[in-house]
Amino acid sequence: MDTRLPSFALVALSSAASFILALYASLKVVDITGSAYKLSLILLVYNSIYTLASLSWHYLAHYVKNVRVGIIVVLLVQLTGALLVYASSVEALLALGLVVFGVGSAILSPLLATILYGLLVSDTEVSLKFNKNVVLGSVLGYALAVVSSIHPQFSPGSVVIALLVLSLPLSLLAPPITVMEPSSVAIGHQAPPVWWPLKVAFAIRSVIIEELLWLARMVQHPVSRLRLLMQRRLPLTCIGVVVLFTGVGLFFTPFPALLRHLSMSDTQVYLAYAVLTIASFLTFEATEQAKLGSVERLYLVLMLAILARIPMFAFPVFLLLANERGDCVVLVIALMVGLGISWSFIVTAITSIMLHYSPHGLKSAGISRYNALSSAGVILGSLASTLVSREFGLVHVYALSSVLLILSLCLFYRAQRMLVT
Repeated sequence: MDTRLPSFALVALSSAASFILALYASLKVVDITGSAYKLSLILLVYNSIYTLASLSWHYLAHYVKNVRVGIIVVLLVQLTGALLVYASSVEALLALGLVVFGVGSAILSPLLATILYGLLVSDTEVSLKFNKNVVLGSVLGYALAVVSSIHPQFSPGSVVIALLVLSLPLSLLAPPITVMEPSSVAIGHQAPPVWWPLKVAFAIRSVIIEELLWLARMVQHPVSRLRLLMQRRLPLTCIGVVVLFTGVGLFFTPFPALLRHLSMSDTQVYLAYAVLTIASFLTFEATEQAKLGSVERLYLVLMLAILARIPMFAFPVFLLLANERGDCVVLVIALMVGLGISWSFIVTAITSIMLHYSPHGLKSAGISRYNALSSAGVILGSLASTLVSREFGLVHVYALSSVLLILSLCLFYRAQRMLVT
């Protein structure tokens, strides 16, 4: 039996559930608390836990014997979080449900990438298929959220639960492969048997200790360490990803407020986000046909896409300075098309680069690293957006987001010129 279709469907459905829940939980937090600050705080906690869980995957992977079983367990974790979000009317329980769901999402991504890696050939093909189905899921998610919000007998929360329940039988059709190659798995089996909750605890502790030791070394010799990092391709790329997604977080965190400032209705806002995801999905079809195989070509595509995004990120500055409050729907839709097209090239190039530099026996670590770096950038961007918008206004937020894109472009350019990984 061909397991490709159920595997692709699993990626799309789980992504749809994630996109719907993020929107549903955010709106529910606002309804319960009436506070944008508490919403930002809860999302900050969510993104932080998601990042930590993504970082822990490299260690947890040693204890996952079967991807299919791992996916089922993670889907049940996500279902628990979704039920908490759906049923709770208290902000603490809602936040707990969102965090539980986020932990599941962080672990699910590399598991799904592992399945695709067992079915497909190259890093680029895995990246394209994975991201294309994620975007397809986002389109499906936004569409279902709109439909379910129109009909009173449904709600976006119930749709999330239905999608996760539907994903469970699909996971049974996934190939029962191991996360790591046999040689790597054998190394893990040499360790003495330990009760699995302790294994998980030790793995998470290892992540924290390793990161603290890395920070300690940086603080102890900051100049020499930074100089060393700036002479290697992979560290430069990782720094560039964080800077890039900090700019992305800066841009998109207050974006709904910008659209409200432009007097756009709810329907127009939903339409704008749908156009963004549809443009990304259609462009993934084009990138799948393009020859992006070599790492040098991937860096070139990444830099060109970022270069195209710089004026797009600066465009809101023009709208705000012009104090344009008229009919800007066409302009915003055009902006979203450009953002969607450039996004597909950016995410395909970055994930392909991360997969290329991942250990041969643990390619899923590339997706996990990408999740962690992008989430860290989004966290920084959200924090910066909150502070800058409060102190200086939206004009400075979008100006800073453009500057960060220029900085990331410089970092990726330098990384491409480095010979040492």
